[in-house]
Amino acid sequence: MAKKSDLDSAVEAAVATPAARAPRVSVIERRLAAPSVFRAGSVQIPLKDPSWTLRWENAEIAPDHLYRVLHELGWTYAAPADLDCPVEEIGAYERDNKIVRGQRGTEVLLKMRTRDYARVSARKPRKSRGRPLGKRL
Repeated sequence: MAKKSDLDSAVEAAVATPAARAPRVSVIERRLAAPSVFRAGSVQIPLKDPSWTLRWENAEIAPDHLYRVLHELGWTYAAPADLDCPVEEIGAYERDNKIVRGQRGTEVLLKMRTRDYARVSARKPRKSRGRPLGKRL
C-alpha cells in the first residue's frame, strides 16, 4: 500500500471537518424563509429627513421621460446631502449633485414629500375606476 502524501492527508482532513459537511441552503429554501417568496423587496434607503418618498427612475425610457416625471408629476432630484449614509452604501454614485446608478448612470433617485405622494396615490384608484379595460370598439 502506498504511503499518503501530505497533500492527500490535508484534503482528507478538510473533507472530514464539520464545516465541510454543513448542509447548504438552496436559493429556493432562502426564498421560502423570506417574508415574500416572490421578491426580496427593496432595500430601505436611510434619509436624514424621513418625510420623503424615494423612487428610482430610468432616464432611458423615453427622451422626455425625466422631464415629464420632474415637471408634470412633481418629483425632484434627491441629493447626496439627503442621505443618512454614503452614496456608495446604497449601490449608487454621485453625478452633478444627483444620485445615480447603473453602468451609464441612467437611473436617477428622485424624491417627493410623503404627504404629497399619499395624496396623489389616493386619487389614482378613483381616476382609473372610470376607465374601461381594453379598447373600445
